[in-house]
Amino acid sequence: MSFGENPLWIARVMGHRDTNMIIRVYSKYIEDACGSKDGTLINSAFQSAGLNKGNNG
Repeated sequence: MSFGENPLWIARVMGHRDTNMIIRVYSKYIEDACGSKDGTLINSAFQSAGLNKGNNG
């Protein structure tokens, strides 16, 4: 459950400069708007932005 927190805020609290690592590692645990935790929506957005697991940002 994401509790509606901003991913950038979470990343900064955890000491990261951006959300790339948060998205790569935790996207499978974040519920989408339909309540699914499979990560398909955020992974799709991540890939559409031209980012992939090989890109360290």
